[in-house]
Amino acid sequence: MNEHRPADDDVGILLVDDDPAFVEAAATFVGRHLQSAHTYTAESPADARAFLESNASAVDCVVSDYEMHRETGLDLLETVRDAYPNLPFILFTGKGSEEVAGEAFRAGATDYLKKEMGTEQFEVLARRIEQAVTASRATREAARNRKLLDTALDAVEDVFYVFDASGQFLRWNDALADQTGYADEAIAEMHPTEFFDDGDAERVAEAIAAVLDGESVTIEATVRTKDGKSRPYEFTGSLLEDEAGGPFGVCGVGRDRSNRARIHELEAVLDGLGVPTFAVAPDGTLGDVKGACDRLGVDDSHVGRPAWDVLPWDADSALATAVGETRATGRSRTVSVPLPDGGAVGATCLSSRAGVSVRVYLSETPS
Repeated sequence: MNEHRPADDDVGILLVDDDPAFVEAAATFVGRHLQSAHTYTAESPADARAFLESNASAVDCVVSDYEMHRETGLDLLETVRDAYPNLPFILFTGKGSEEVAGEAFRAGATDYLKKEMGTEQFEVLARRIEQAVTASRATREAARNRKLLDTALDAVEDVFYVFDASGQFLRWNDALADQTGYADEAIAEMHPTEFFDDGDAERVAEAIAAVLDGESVTIEATVRTKDGKSRPYEFTGSLLEDEAGGPFGVCGVGRDRSNRARIHELEAVLDGLGVPTFAVAPDGTLGDVKGACDRLGVDDSHVGRPAWDVLPWDADSALATAVGETRATGRSRTVSVPLPDGGAVGATCLSSRAGVSVRVYLSETPS
């Protein structure tokens, strides 16, 4: 086993041939024509296998002769495809025929090249290696990017979906299956309107048609889960276009509004009881005030001003921190806060979802 190290060893190439003089010449001339090459040589498929077992990460492409002692290049190709299915493999052989080429491609060869006289053949080989490695790396990068994207989408609580113009689902995140109760296999066979009862299904179909006509649409509809439960959602949809600029499909997000509905119900009850409540907007200003908030020193005249300038708590207080966390996550928080008169109450921070206003309820009327 030998190796030649050019200045830049970006591309690892394993050259396999039972002619020592030829394989050394190939390593030399390929290195000249492909400056990023780092070449390794092996004089048999057995040597090549042994090298790959301990150095596979260093090899970006295998170039092998066809006829060798005891084994052929196709025998080596079979091993490589079993262990490294995406590793580029070029059959570089003096036995050139359509039969050999067809057999090589059926076995999974990336490319086939017939040996010629002279050193010009190595320039062609270097170009084929570079093309194969570039394509392989692009494929691996795309796979990595897709895995990262899938991981990110599955971490999102909202439903994400992509379907084509016929309604065939192409991609979706785990939230769609988790929140509707349908298995991935079932979703793959469903049309988007099948998640809704007849009335909402018709409106959803109209919304899909509008998106395919180029509109950006937001619609509220009730999803019927697999176990028959109703869940209110807000859906957005945007058009996906094909390479010619025509409508290809729809990409969108569905947000469960169940929490928002429960919060609205709670707000109505608490407001009816006169419980002190105020809102803090995303920009940090005071929203509407209700109940006995005059006991906190604020009223409608303070709405729109920086909340922590007019409320009896500053921006570093436990309440301000709780409001910030609820705004960031959409999850409720309850903290104990002091009152101007020396007492203390519980303050519950509620938000229908992350990024919007937070409403604060005090657990009892200040006295």
